[in-house]
Amino acid sequence: MFKKYGGTCKTIQTFFKCLLDALGYKTDFFPITVLGQEHVGIIVHDLASQGSKHVVDVGCVYPTFTAIPLNFERESEIYSFSFLKYKYVRRADGIVEWLHQSRSDENDWFRFAEMEVTNLVTVSYFFETTERDFADPSNQFNSILRISHYNGNCFFSVKDNIVKWSEEPQQKLLSKRVETKEEIAQCFTKNFPNFQLK
Repeated sequence: MFKKYGGTCKTIQTFFKCLLDALGYKTDFFPITVLGQEHVGIIVHDLASQGSKHVVDVGCVYPTFTAIPLNFERESEIYSFSFLKYKYVRRADGIVEWLHQSRSDENDWFRFAEMEVTNLVTVSYFFETTERDFADPSNQFNSILRISHYNGNCFFSVKDNIVKWSEEPQQKLLSKRVETKEEIAQCFTKNFPNFQLK
């Protein structure tokens, strides 16, 4: 992390929790399922007031960008950053759904993630899947190039051979398929200069 290499969501979120703890915040992990994949959630306790709970996420390709208060009864306010619009809905079973607005229809929302905010766990809860992420060569995290970043309001990512980016002022998400390794290397070198391609 100190070399600015990033990592999977589990690496980044675990580092962020350690940082928050070192700064004196009280935090816990909880499980999230993002589009069918296990993810690591963080709750910060007593951030705004005694007993308050906020979700923070810096390890997801679409992070929260702010601490999200969980004090809503049924539905949160709508949050907006770059090309993203998102909100949170609490279900009767206690699961909080993280919804993203469709980019083709502003009245349509889809479930991006399910957050088990009442199931507080230790880091060991994620050991099995983390080991699989790093040890299994066939795992998508080891076989597909995945990298993203935000530069101010603008987003840029490469996933396998798909490049996505957002442009101001409309902040629409654009994408294109790159066909050659040379094109991917060019995009990579331009947007992620701290990584050396081999």
